[in-house]
Amino acid sequence: MDISSSAPRLAQAWCDQRGVRPSGTVQLKVYDGHRLPLQDRSVDRVACLAVFHHVKVQLATLRDLARVLRPWGRIAMVEPGPHHSQTAQSLAEMAQFKVIENDIVMADIAAAAQQGGLIVPQILVQLQIPWVVPFNRYQQWADSPALPESDAARLVAKLHRQLTDQQCFYLQKPGHASSVDSRRSHALAAKLQLQSASPAAGATGLADFRFRICNTGEATWLCRAGIPGQVNLGCQLLGPDDSVVQLDFARFPLESPYVAPGSAVKIAVRVKRPEVAGEYYWFDLVAEQIATFQQSGHCQPVDWHPGA
Repeated sequence: MDISSSAPRLAQAWCDQRGVRPSGTVQLKVYDGHRLPLQDRSVDRVACLAVFHHVKVQLATLRDLARVLRPWGRIAMVEPGPHHSQTAQSLAEMAQFKVIENDIVMADIAAAAQQGGLIVPQILVQLQIPWVVPFNRYQQWADSPALPESDAARLVAKLHRQLTDQQCFYLQKPGHASSVDSRRSHALAAKLQLQSASPAAGATGLADFRFRICNTGEATWLCRAGIPGQVNLGCQLLGPDDSVVQLDFARFPLESPYVAPGSAVKIAVRVKRPEVAGEYYWFDLVAEQIATFQQSGHCQPVDWHPGA
């Protein structure tokens, strides 16, 4: 989305050239500077990467962002600091291109957020630019219970500069999400049952497995291909000493667009039998780009040893 009509055209040309994920879609819209061309409560997430400081009236824009967000939706922003408009680059761009270059003052953002119906921002405090150190110094840090005073002071000064030069923060809309899906790791829970395992008929070196999978959590599982949070049955190959030989040995999609809490699905999969003595398989559910269900602490993976 952009206030300039040429920006969506350029973005569309880029999408046509590069393509998007098969199951994904991109909608490019022109913003009139007053009201976002989106319906009320229609958006889960808003990302602003160095664009909000170009907005003329920040409070009005935050109010409109709150309008289009669903309850508990988030706005993530990466923006420059409180003196951005006075930098040489900003002054030159304002003079040459007549663009708006505003400062981002977090106290003002917090006040505007509350007036606009959003929760006070949470700030991501991190080194935006990594600090590269020689090995010997790194090892000294690792071996010591505390950083040397001079290094600690330098680290704090570096972090403080970056807190004001570039700020990463998010705002949240109050309320409760009307539905929770598998993009939320805390809500992932399942009962994974291996119903049968046998050599594949007429196929040497393969094994057939049948599982029953029950969604015992509060999240609806998204099963559409190519999206974050897509729930698949995952298979790892482990060695005789329980070490990971191949983390992502196989993935098997569930044959349903979604799985609601309390629902169960069955899946039949075929896997190549381990070639090395003592190797075995470890089956677990995976919410892609989010977490494995074992990591959530609410699913017991299934291990299968050849000959068991």
